[in-house]
Amino acid sequence: MWAAVGSVLYLALIALIGLGVATAVRDAARAIGIVLGLLYLFPVVTQPIGPWAGLGVLATWTNRCRSPRGGLGRGRPVVRAPSE
Repeated sequence: MWAAVGSVLYLALIALIGLGVATAVRDAARAIGIVLGLLYLFPVVTQPIGPWAGLGVLATWTNRCRSPRGGLGRGRPVVRAPSE
């Protein structure tokens, strides 16, 4: 049962981190490249950790990407439609 809960949490966090990165870079191709780079390249260069600790790290990354004052969303101007 815990494996199923962990799998659902993992997929939900991956979806949220993808949404956060796509919102920050505002380009689908770059967002896919960044998220796949985080998922596949980053674990190769770091030492392996346990599955629940890895889920905690992923939750921290997701929180950082999704927060308005996080590392990805800082300093981007808001584009507003011109008024008539």
